[in-house]
Amino acid sequence: MSQVSIIIALYNKGRYIRRTLDSVCAQTFDDCEVIVVDDGSTDDGPDIVKSYADSRVHLIRQENAGPGAARNRGVKESTAPFLAFIDADDEWLPDFLRVSMEALEGHPECAVSVTSRFKGHPREDVTDRLRAYGLKTGAWFLHENHSLASLKHARAMFSTGAVVCRRDVFVNCGGFYDRTRTISGEDTYLWLQFLANCGIFMILRPLVWYHSEASELGCRWADAGVVQPYLSDPESIRKNCPPVHRRLLEELLTGLAFCRASALCERGDVESARKICRMFPLMKRSLWRYTRLRMRMDCPRLYRLLRHARMTSSCQSVSEGQGD
Repeated sequence: MSQVSIIIALYNKGRYIRRTLDSVCAQTFDDCEVIVVDDGSTDDGPDIVKSYADSRVHLIRQENAGPGAARNRGVKESTAPFLAFIDADDEWLPDFLRVSMEALEGHPECAVSVTSRFKGHPREDVTDRLRAYGLKTGAWFLHENHSLASLKHARAMFSTGAVVCRRDVFVNCGGFYDRTRTISGEDTYLWLQFLANCGIFMILRPLVWYHSEASELGCRWADAGVVQPYLSDPESIRKNCPPVHRRLLEELLTGLAFCRASALCERGDVESARKICRMFPLMKRSLWRYTRLRMRMDCPRLYRLLRHARMTSSCQSVSEGQGD
């Protein structure tokens, strides 16, 4: 049996899957199996996967069900005690698995490892930004005295290709969200549970290249009126959260709810924004922020007029200052 099962959800990424698989097969840690789950692709991606001579690479096909369902299917078909995930347009640096496995094997108190990453076409290294948040290489645990900011910063470490975890923890947390075919937030649904329940070994070294410019699924979620599952269906997250951390987790979810509800109002989807408000009653405690949001929902024309007046006044003040 292999030590690590690598799960790749594939959907119409024929242009990129070879790059991803090449980076996976070139890992300096090679005690692994690679399970690619074709989630109903209509391009040549599955044929490219089948062309690989590497016996560790296996292809599974299913009707389109979304990335969360595809990854969960891959886990069910896998056998290893450790799980790693990478999207079909991203790539690992050669030492990603080795460094991640050394961290987990050397720190049994941690159930998850996560590394820093390069991002996008410029290959931006986000490590300095993460360090500026106060994050550092080593074991991280959520404590009762942590601030909301510290939890937000820890969440910023996570992206799909950066995570390796123990199988039992993945199963106990319920895996990726797959109750609906969501294209956004199915991974964050799991990361939030990891943060609330597990020791995390953070590796402030970029060992993943997240190719945001190549993403064809979910890259325009903010413009599509999507409500992520951690906002539309948060009960499993709440239920699995230890009581000592529930207040902090609820504060984080409430902040995310404010942002999504405001974005939905901007699109004119007031009903979805109202549903979010009903899901997160803690929003009412932020009186000024909640009042502004209610105005956007109940009196959109008045809100737009007031915002326009405020922006006009601000521009005039800047112009007068420059004139001085």
